[in-house]
Amino acid sequence: MTARLINNARRFGSMQSSGTRHLTHCYVSVAALRAPCAPPARDGRADLPYHTVATVKVPEHIGFGFEPAEADIVFPSGLDHLNFRELPAGSELGRVRAGLVGPLEVSDEHGADVGHRIFDWRDGRLRLRKRLMPAMLTKDAQVIRQDCLCYLMERLPYRGGIDSADVCNGSQSCHKP
Repeated sequence: MTARLINNARRFGSMQSSGTRHLTHCYVSVAALRAPCAPPARDGRADLPYHTVATVKVPEHIGFGFEPAEADIVFPSGLDHLNFRELPAGSELGRVRAGLVGPLEVSDEHGADVGHRIFDWRDGRLRLRKRLMPAMLTKDAQVIRQDCLCYLMERLPYRGGIDSADVCNGSQSCHKP
């Protein structure tokens, strides 16, 4: 449910005023907090409370492509299959041309640059520095240029201080595995 709400909210986000986007973000956040604790769906996709921590854009002056292409940044051909899947720190999301530093524009909800906290691009690899879930990843070059590559989300703490990473026992209460 939460992933679906976020998906719908993000689809219309670029057409909204900043106040409406903020209200949509608040609605999605409240809906996520009210969602019952649930284990990941059978296909491995999560349906747990998350919040957006960054928007990832490819600057106009940076060339990009998908394997087996050669460009400033080369993303894996199956990049879009990582949508709504929590990835551990160190997960590789692409290759970066040697000498290219900070090839992506990564901003938080206030527009602050957070790329150095989210990505590590040493050794020609683009890796996550922390556990995150990409959302709205696309391979559509026009969408990437006009909007963004993706949003990155992290888990919200669950009510009562229990992390949403906890496993549920089939009821509304959660317990540690």
